[in-house]
Amino acid sequence: MKVLYAALKHNPENRDGGSGADYGFLRALRDNGFEVRVEGPWAGDSTLAERAAKRLYESFSSRPFIKFRFSDCWRSARSLAKACASWRPDVVFTIFPATLTFFRPPAPCVARLDTTFLGQQRHFPIYGRLPLRASVWQERRAFSRCSRLITQSEWCRENLISDYDIPPDLIRVFPNPSALPDAVVPKMLHVRESKRLQSPLRLLFVGRDAVRKRLDLALQVPEELSRLGIASRLVVCGLSGASTECVRYMGLLKKSDASQLKAYAALYQDAHLLIHPASFDPSPIVTSEAAGFGTPSITNDAGGIRTSVKDGVSGVVLPRNSSADKYAAVIAGLVQAPERYYALCQTTRDRYAKELNWDVAGRLVASFVKEAAEVGGRRDVRGAL
Repeated sequence: MKVLYAALKHNPENRDGGSGADYGFLRALRDNGFEVRVEGPWAGDSTLAERAAKRLYESFSSRPFIKFRFSDCWRSARSLAKACASWRPDVVFTIFPATLTFFRPPAPCVARLDTTFLGQQRHFPIYGRLPLRASVWQERRAFSRCSRLITQSEWCRENLISDYDIPPDLIRVFPNPSALPDAVVPKMLHVRESKRLQSPLRLLFVGRDAVRKRLDLALQVPEELSRLGIASRLVVCGLSGASTECVRYMGLLKKSDASQLKAYAALYQDAHLLIHPASFDPSPIVTSEAAGFGTPSITNDAGGIRTSVKDGVSGVVLPRNSSADKYAAVIAGLVQAPERYYALCQTTRDRYAKELNWDVAGRLVASFVKEAAEVGGRRDVRGAL
């Protein structure tokens, strides 16, 4: 089966592009026997009109302009149309629905998304009225081109149904899998040995966006634990800063570099717990990466996190916007009940094996793409144009 892979912002051959999702989906399709041709990315220069509109908007608003430029969407449509005419794919696939905004597909389309703009705006309002309306218009047009929509949280699924009138039976959901290659994830894991509780407790924070991922809150957790009589050390990966006795900054580690990848994996292996206090995250990858090492995540119910981290199975999901002392109280409870901590480490690792790796996720993606091909050229997803 031939799949035309539409890449918008990143080269999917690059493991470090974006969050690595493009790389993961492309590899999944190829590993499951599809003949895949990549078209794009199309993130070129903006037009004169777009530059003028952006300058005008920024003159009266501090909020970001439209995320996906119309010129890039138009370029993608023209390029995809030519590729379809010459190569005749069975399915067109993308993880950026905006790619399909102006595309008139001769073949079934499958789009993956981790959030809608309306869903994100409710949890993390960053867009002004005009950019939001333009982005939602793009989404609705793109969804109307699709035969299947893949998303990675029940939260996003609910938004698609309630905000965009997408029929529930056309949406497929699975949690965002780990982006780490199998070679660096232990084949066998003895949690009592690898996660033996000892002082100081080793905490890990992974993220590139200090504001949205709430680094400020993560930095408060060791202080709160100290008040409870528990010594801890926090490692921050993905961001730079001034290290102290209790906090060590690692900066950004690239998965495409063998030595940096090994160092990155070692952080998960060494940590007792991953702290993920994001104010909004549609489908975190870092929690799945941690699960491969039996490292539970302590997080909160923001966006689609509850799908990525099953409360009591692969971590603890606190109420949304919980304070640092709540995180510390949960962690202290685990430290004071080692058997419960070790059991959580084991179920975290078990969930990785069953759900949070690309072997499992790739087979699901393959089945969804085959479903779309069986639908044929018919577009099943409703579109409000």
